[in-house]
Amino acid sequence: MRGGFAGGAPLITIALNHKSELNLSTDQVANLEKIKSHYQSQVTPLHQQVQAVEKEIAGLTQQSPANLIQVKSKIQEAEKVRSELRYLRVEALENGKSVLTTAQRDQLKTLMQAKFESFRGHRGQPS
Repeated sequence: MRGGFAGGAPLITIALNHKSELNLSTDQVANLEKIKSHYQSQVTPLHQQVQAVEKEIAGLTQQSPANLIQVKSKIQEAEKVRSELRYLRVEALENGKSVLTTAQRDQLKTLMQAKFESFRGHRGQPS
């Protein structure tokens, strides 16, 4: 899961980590924590499902010859779960954004851009 407004729930975590800077109310914090918890409870079993299907695909491709019909079916199954995960990220993001005021969203965007630029700067420099 990527950060930023395209990333979903990590945005909520960042907002919660910066609740003082964003001047979040107690209700806003509670709502964001509820959204985050709900998101995590939904995606955890789906991540496990994708891992299980990927193991099945690996097993199927180890056979010689591989049963391509089964492989294709398992790939489609994994992609269906991945699309559900993507939707859940978008849903959590939208729910989280609806809790914030326009000013808070703008401030969060600025915080995230600064963190991204800092991260990019550190990656390019030797340790």
